[in-house]
Amino acid sequence: MGTSSLRATMSRDEGKQLLKFRLPMNEYVQFQTWCQRNGFTMAQALRELVMTVTDRTRNK
Repeated sequence: MGTSSLRATMSRDEGKQLLKFRLPMNEYVQFQTWCQRNGFTMAQALRELVMTVTDRTRNK
């Protein structure tokens, strides 16, 4: 997933629903570090991941 496509997707203003879940601490820290290094919030990255998975499923 490229950073330009991630930012473009995040700029859309669409209706949204809050999603809460827990991660094991090790994965949380690794993901948080990745997001910081790549200039994204964790919410942005998770939203893009979910959208990518659902788009792939829809396009099968």
